Amino acid sequence: MEEKLVTIRLPLTREEREDVFVGINGHNWLIKRGEQVKVPQAVANVLARKEKCLAMAMEFEAQAARPLEALGGEAAR
Repeated sequence: MEEKLVTIRLPLTREEREDVFVGINGHNWLIKRGEQVKVPQAVANVLARKEKCLAMAMEFEAQAARPLEALGGEAAR
């Protein structure tokens, strides 16, 4: 049974110019940035999870960088 293909486009930015590798169960894809490509839904899901995890990591880093006073905890006293 073939998996449904979806069209995605990874943005091409000054910071992110490299193609993106995705490997799932021995199948590999190298996705070119800046172009619309058709990939299996599982590949799109992996890329979506990657973005979600990066956003969570950035939020965690931002919270860790805040001064203790801003947290309002006992450690600030």
